[in-house]
Amino acid sequence: MAGADPQEDEIDDIGTGLDGRIVTFYSYKGGTGRSMALENVAWLLALQGKRVLVMDWDLEAPGIHRFFHPFLSDPALVETDGVLEYVGGLASLAAHQPKDTDWTKMPEAFFDEHANILSYARPLTFPDFPEGGQLDFIPAGRQDRTYSERLSLFQFVTFYERLGGRRFMEASKKWLRAEYDYVLLDSRTGVSDTSGICTVQMPDILVICFTLNEQNVRGAAGIAADVRAQRKADEDEGRFRIYPVPTRVEMSEQDRKNLALEGVQRTFNTYLGRMTPAQKVDYWLQIQVVYLPYYAFEEIPVVFGNPPKEQFSMLVSTRQLAEYLTGGKITGEIASLSEVRRKEHLARFLRKLDDPAVTAKNLLEKHARESDALRRLILRFVTPGSGTVPDSLRPISLEEVGPAEIPVLSDFRDARLIAQDDDATPPVLRLARTN
Repeated sequence: MAGADPQEDEIDDIGTGLDGRIVTFYSYKGGTGRSMALENVAWLLALQGKRVLVMDWDLEAPGIHRFFHPFLSDPALVETDGVLEYVGGLASLAAHQPKDTDWTKMPEAFFDEHANILSYARPLTFPDFPEGGQLDFIPAGRQDRTYSERLSLFQFVTFYERLGGRRFMEASKKWLRAEYDYVLLDSRTGVSDTSGICTVQMPDILVICFTLNEQNVRGAAGIAADVRAQRKADEDEGRFRIYPVPTRVEMSEQDRKNLALEGVQRTFNTYLGRMTPAQKVDYWLQIQVVYLPYYAFEEIPVVFGNPPKEQFSMLVSTRQLAEYLTGGKITGEIASLSEVRRKEHLARFLRKLDDPAVTAKNLLEKHARESDALRRLILRFVTPGSGTVPDSLRPISLEEVGPAEIPVLSDFRDARLIAQDDDATPPVLRLARTN
């Protein structure tokens, strides 16, 4: 690979005898395209025959599953456990140990036995991976109505510092590395308990994404320096890398972009210390993730959004990033996808004009003056929960619909957002599934 780090493959062996590599994608601020960069690399690696796992550690704002949803058995994740349930189970296990437990002296076998996270991984039902290719996903957590409350009540500091969390996380890395070639973690932005786990403890490689404004660059630089201070020994021994990656690079302002990149290189070249001056030049020319408005409207993986041989595309920069992260161990082309299949998969991500969400939005606007009637109608389909029992949906009889709700019902029924079973007497109404 042109410009590749000549010593990059040192971190293939991290001292555990296992080959898997853990890569965290982090950004100091939101809106950098971090999650998009991660999922694009994940798709590309899996389409190159690699075993890949994506974990959503952005617990406060989970959403990377939208780049996978057509191929998930539970696209909305309302029944799928993830990171929050995993650490919650470990915390509960630890809390039931004797109060005087010294977690630093607990045998390693205890953590190895209980830290198995692999049961939380959900495979994508994608039919076109080449031999050996695999893409699994662990979400942030089960996205039911209790998620926010459960997240707010979980005490990460207590778990990590007082209930053996640090050692549980260390043990989980063994399971991950044994099962996958690449594990990609989507970290929360800013400075937090969970971002520290993702940026300092877990990764072999830390990808720091930032846009080319002063706030992003300064924040990213501060985090990079802090992580380096804590992982300096690993970096010196070739077992840890930091890759700074400019994202959402606007190509229409060349002079300002070039000026910003000069400052970025002065700030971040220290993290490319194993590269020669010529390799550093190549790195900054190759690694920029361009901004294309096409991808701002929907969550579309670039392996489907761009033809594989198109030169000016986000796919080109994704390939370059993937090559650096793998030490040049992937090939340049995605041979497993024909153009016909690419377009077929793309169609599953594109929002149609008759998309249920779009249709519902239009109907809500149309019936804005009848919002009370609309609210009464929708609430008839809901059976309220209690305590930890969530609300649930139920069918209703047509006789339950009041006169003022009939015009609203008619439009929602015509749009197939409400289904009517006329075989029943009286007819039965159900809210239609939209995913």
